[in-house]
Amino acid sequence: MNMKKTFEAPAALAFCLCVLCAAFAACGTGTAGGSAAINEDDGYIYTFGFFSPILGNTVLQLDQNGNIVPAARKEMVDILTGEVQCLTEALNTRPPGAGKDVPLEFLYTAIYSTAGEELQPYEQIEYQPAFGNYLLRRNNAFYTHYYENERIPPEEYSCLYNFVTGEVVLKNVCTVYKLANGSALLLDFDGKPVAIAGGSSTEITLLPNDILAQDESVSTVFGPYIVAYTWKMNGGGITTLYDENFEVAGFCGSFSDYSPMPFNGGENVYATLEQEEANTVIAKDGSVVCTLPPEANAIFADDELIIYSIYDKGLYLATTKGEVLIAAEQIYPLKNGELFLIGNGNQISVVNRTGTVLKQRLFEYEVVSFWAETDYYYSVSYTDENDIPRNDILDQNLQTLFQNTEYMYFYPLAAQSYSGLPEGLVCPLFAAECLGQNSRIDILNADGSVVIAGITAYFDTGPNCIAIQKGLDIGLIDWQGNWVFKAPIFNYIYAE
Repeated sequence: MNMKKTFEAPAALAFCLCVLCAAFAACGTGTAGGSAAINEDDGYIYTFGFFSPILGNTVLQLDQNGNIVPAARKEMVDILTGEVQCLTEALNTRPPGAGKDVPLEFLYTAIYSTAGEELQPYEQIEYQPAFGNYLLRRNNAFYTHYYENERIPPEEYSCLYNFVTGEVVLKNVCTVYKLANGSALLLDFDGKPVAIAGGSSTEITLLPNDILAQDESVSTVFGPYIVAYTWKMNGGGITTLYDENFEVAGFCGSFSDYSPMPFNGGENVYATLEQEEANTVIAKDGSVVCTLPPEANAIFADDELIIYSIYDKGLYLATTKGEVLIAAEQIYPLKNGELFLIGNGNQISVVNRTGTVLKQRLFEYEVVSFWAETDYYYSVSYTDENDIPRNDILDQNLQTLFQNTEYMYFYPLAAQSYSGLPEGLVCPLFAAECLGQNSRIDILNADGSVVIAGITAYFDTGPNCIAIQKGLDIGLIDWQGNWVFKAPIFNYIYAE
């Protein structure tokens, strides 16, 4: 789970940025204030992303020593054939010919053939793969202007673009899905089907505007089904499954994914088809995994186990053959379903795939909710005897690391983006977010004491360091909270 928290600069800070630009531009790119010594460069490339009303969206890639790392060319892979269409290169310097008054922008992008020949020059555009000679061409200024009430129409945001000829083929194409029959489904800004395309760059068939109901839009493609969702004014909605000819194939109660944290998103792997006598859980290939009671919806599933919910009754961990192992108020899969976190009243347990209790803890008060921040750190919420909400951080042995009385959210930084951390690593640092009048993000260690107070944002986590922004400085801190390097943002924005 790669979670990134940022605070937008208020108007006063935006004014300060203007005043300070010239002063910072005179500084050399390098370290300022680094105090920690790390003997070995971890080789990790750290990504910093920040926004200001002056500079817009800016992304930097730096090594452990604070040096800018040029962006590598990225392969655009055809969603239909899996072959490389072309290469794109995004500059994290000014585009060629731009003056020094132009800030650094990561999203100046050029297109190259697979042989390295330039096909399209650098523009402030982002590209996404599509098929054949087509890419999705996205105007990154769209959202900025849209939410500033300039109301750029959606067709100016994204289009289907022929990267060989440089021509816009179809406006207002924002998403492309591969269908099971090998064709591509093109959707507009609102999720409405626009066209069906074959494998070659010439076969594009426009779809009628009324192919879906007015209040219906496509949310995803699941195996042989096109999944459309309809909002209802009285709450809830209807998820309809269509075949590739847009004929109704059924109705869907829920989707689940096979990931450590299914509630936090991920690829849909299983779907619950609603039927009168029994709901059916199917996999992407259309095969039936198991059947459930008609009021049940799958939350998590694999070949042997399933977690499903029944409204007003709770959650159930069961085998796909129908044997219920555990009924509980809360169930949370850990380590891709190797273990499960179970909550009932004031008791939390960790069980294995047979339902055997491995660890257990009774709390003084009834647990309101819990969730796994990672496979090794859990947040538990409850209300104490004074009716005050509390939030404890637990380790994998269900022992309290510290009790939160001030912060709204915690994020163990070891789990942000670096996947090479050793099994069971004891994470020494947390990002803690306080909302309201005292909004801020603090970096805490494992006993809850503040290591760095009032950071603006945290970005990327590598084996040795964490990328953060504090005020007008960006840099890396080590796992003890010491600065490895720190430098003003504008050293990089206006670097030669």
